[in-house]
Amino acid sequence: MWGPTVCRRSLTAKQTAIVQTDRSLYHSSMSPAASRSRLIREAKALMLAKGYSGATVDAICRAAAVSKGSFYHFFHSKEQLSLAVLDEYFSSTIQPLVNGPFVAIDDPTQRALALIDHAAAISEEIWAEGCLLGSFAVDLAETSPEIREQVSNRFHRLERELAQVFAAAILGKTGHDTPAPEELAGHFIAAIEGSIVLAKAHNDTERIARTIRDFGRYIRLLIS
Repeated sequence: MWGPTVCRRSLTAKQTAIVQTDRSLYHSSMSPAASRSRLIREAKALMLAKGYSGATVDAICRAAAVSKGSFYHFFHSKEQLSLAVLDEYFSSTIQPLVNGPFVAIDDPTQRALALIDHAAAISEEIWAEGCLLGSFAVDLAETSPEIREQVSNRFHRLERELAQVFAAAILGKTGHDTPAPEELAGHFIAAIEGSIVLAKAHNDTERIARTIRDFGRYIRLLIS
C-alpha cells in the first residue's frame, strides 16, 4: 500500500518531471510507507536542529536516504511535509505530556501536582532539542497561514486538556485572584515555551525542568 500521495495537478512542471524521471522510488529497498516515515522523521530532526529554513528539501532527502522524486511523490511541497511533521510531533512528543501516569490518580489536587511533576521529569527527553510548535509559530506565522492555524489549533488543544486537570484541582477556590483553569493552562504552556528559549540561549536544558518545578510551587500555594 502506497499510503498518502499527492495529486499530480498540485505539482509544478519541474516537480512532476523529477517524479517521472526518478525511478528509484520503485527500485528502493525501502517500502513506500517506510520512505514516507523516514522523510517525516528526518525532517522533524532537522527542523528541530536547524529551524524550518535550514531544513531544506535536499538536506531532508539526504538524511532520509530518499530520492527527491520520492519526496515529491508523497509531498508536493516542504510546507505539506511540515504539516505531516506537525501531526507526528504532536502525537509522539506533546501528547505524552497529558497522558502520563498521573491520569490514574483520583484526588484532583494530587493529580494536578503529579501532572507538573511528570512534565518536569520528561522535559529534557521531549524538549532538549526545542519545541516544533513554538519554532513553527515563530518561523512561519507570517508566511504560512495554514501552518500557523494548525500550530494554533494544537496549542488550544493542549491548553484545553491541561485546563481540565487544573479545573478539578481549583474547584471551590473562589478568591478574587484565583485564575481560571484556562489561564493556568496558558501560563503553564507559556512558562514551558519561554524556558525552552532560555535553555537554548544558555545551553542549559535543566532550566526547563526548573521552570516547571517553579510553576508547581505556585500551584501548590494556589490550591493549598
